[in-house]
Amino acid sequence: MSEIKKPVRLSKVARELNVGISTIVDFLSDNGHEVESNPNSKLTGDMYGALLKEFAADQTVKAE
Repeated sequence: MSEIKKPVRLSKVARELNVGISTIVDFLSDNGHEVESNPNSKLTGDMYGALLKEFAADQTVKAE
């Protein structure tokens, strides 16, 4: 999977992974990333990669 270079909005990632914004914010803060609980917050490629690894199962449920 290719690494994302541009920042991605929190709301878009939440829809893509089929998880709530608060769940994403909690996960990222537990892993040392600082992010606001604002749907328009932008996530870096590192944050996005960590979320993909953690919530890949939720993403497959949405795909089905």
